[in-house]
Amino acid sequence: MKKIFISLLIITLFPILSFGQGMYAKFNAGYYFPAGTQTLLFDEHTTATIDEQEPVNVSLGKGIEPGIAFGYMLSENFGAELGVSYLIGSKNEATQNDETRPRERFFELSGKSINFNPQILITGDFIGLKPFAKFGVVFGLASIDYRFEQIDNNNTTIEEWKYKGGIAIGFSADFGVEYALSEKLAISASFRTVNMSYAPTEGSLETFTVDGADELGNLVTRDKEIEFVDKIDYDIVIDDADPDQELKEKYPFSGFGLNIGVKYNF
Repeated sequence: MKKIFISLLIITLFPILSFGQGMYAKFNAGYYFPAGTQTLLFDEHTTATIDEQEPVNVSLGKGIEPGIAFGYMLSENFGAELGVSYLIGSKNEATQNDETRPRERFFELSGKSINFNPQILITGDFIGLKPFAKFGVVFGLASIDYRFEQIDNNNTTIEEWKYKGGIAIGFSADFGVEYALSEKLAISASFRTVNMSYAPTEGSLETFTVDGADELGNLVTRDKEIEFVDKIDYDIVIDDADPDQELKEKYPFSGFGLNIGVKYNF
């Protein structure tokens, strides 16, 4: 996977770095709504007479993504571009309330990713506007933040986990229009969609408190570190000094939304 990642970056960067004329830089930002969601959390309400549960569909690709791109026009209508952006994912929340104990549980799940996006660019000219389409692959240095809080008989426990490692991979497409303000400067707006998933390889417990007291140091390694693997042999007993093992799982980082950009031609 890393070899493919590096090869695509080289292929995209070569024409950009080899020529001066036709080069441009673009600053952009977008907000993306969730796509390709999975049921990762549940809302639940329990009383003496009812027990209700409702799924919370999640995509960690929902959020704000500022970025910068460098490109080179190989011809009047065809170019290559490399974008680098930072996805700041929105929080996905769920609550489980059991009035029979009483007990409340609160869950939060969010993602972040530094995305590298080599793309091909196809553009035209229409009444002073330049409609364009871009297609490419996305590689992300992603991570996931998971927070759990439980209030049980006035005792409060908080856990904050970070899942990381591995590379997110997916595909992107942009359809938009560009308007030239001058020979050097232009603005653009586009509809952008990203279809990407991420399977972390490790997890670590960053925070563990009980009634406000830090108890992280009292845990053994197996209780605060996770290794995500493709297969688990349950006949093997994991030592307290080693990370626990869980099956690797893919999380959705897909989204769609509006992207606004400012372009400078060199």
